[in-house]
Formats: sequence, structure tokens, C-alpha cells
Amino acid sequence: MKLIKNLAMSIIAAGIFSACGGSKQAATTTKSNVVQESYQELDRCEKYALQKPGSRAVGEGYDYRVSYAKTYAEGQARAEMRRKIEAAILSASSEDGDGYEKHASSGNEGASVRDEGAKKNIATTQIAEGIVKNTAVVEMSKYVRNDGSYHVYVCIEYMDGISKMAENIAKQVEQQVSDDERMKMNFEFEKFRERIENELKKQK
Repeated sequence: MKLIKNLAMSIIAAGIFSACGGSKQAATTTKSNVVQESYQELDRCEKYALQKPGSRAVGEGYDYRVSYAKTYAEGQARAEMRRKIEAAILSASSEDGDGYEKHASSGNEGASVRDEGAKKNIATTQIAEGIVKNTAVVEMSKYVRNDGSYHVYVCIEYMDGISKMAENIAKQVEQQVSDDERMKMNFEFEKFRERIENELKKQK
């Protein structure tokens, strides 16, 4: 009788330990698309953006609401791409002395030069903003920080590729320059497009 009692106790104990082990395993296999933040050299969105420099840009945002953090990250990514496009336009247009902003600011008085220069800066920004509108989010990472807020990375991309982007930028720049100015500059569209593309590819 004592042997039977001991055997029953052993079976019950084994069942309890088995149940505990099973519940623990279920808890550890629960999947989530948000992970605890761990500091690393580069996030996967940053690595993804580096695969196509010029046509991709990355941003990050923080907030206790994940949707807000994503919105902030998208805004930062688009601002980064605008800066890259503006820099590419200014650099490409200044090569060989045929910068369109130089010809537009060739007045005799300093005030006139400043006014025309400001107009061209505005035009460059408008061109960049128009290009950025044709981007889409292609990659996103979400992390939970120690304080419970979200850290979101977003990568955006100009989906038609860097060559098409350079072509569209060059076309818009060409439209900003009068026929007379194009003649003075000896403006060659294809060469300018190539310089824009090369400048964009340099961007990191």
C-alpha cells in the first residue's frame, strides 16, 4: 500500500513539473514585431539605406505612441533626402562654372545679387520637395526603450531609381533657367543630368 502511495505521489509531481515546463516554453515563443531596444552599430534600416545611397534616406523618431514615432521618423528621412538633393543640385550646377544660380545673380548691385540668390535657393528647395513627394517607405524597425517609449527607424526610397531621379531633377532645373541664360551657360542637359546622378551617388 505504501509503495502504491509513493508511486502515485511521483506521478502527480512529474505532472506538475511537466506543466510548469510547458507554460514556460509557450511564454518564450510568443512572437512580436516590436523588440526590446539593444544598442548596435547600425540598424537594419540604416544598412538598407546604404545599399542605394542617393535614392534612399533613413530617419528615426521617438514617442510613447508608435504611430507618432513613425511619423517623426518619416519626416526626418524626407528632410534628409531633401538636403541631399539640394546639395547635389548646387554641387552639380557649380561645376565648370555653369551654375544656374550664378547666372541668375549677376546684377550690378549687392541687394539684387542677394535677392536673386535667395530666389534660386527657394527654387532648389522646391525642386527637392517635389522629388521627395515621390518616395515611399520601404523598411521600418520598431524598438521599445527602457522607459516604455518607442524608437522607430524608417527608410524611404525614390522608387523609380537614381537615374530617373537625376533626370527629373535636371528637367526641373532646366525649367528654372531662361533660354538666354542656358545659352550663356552653354547648358547641356545630358551632362548636367550625369553630374546630378554622380553627386547623388556620393551621398551617404
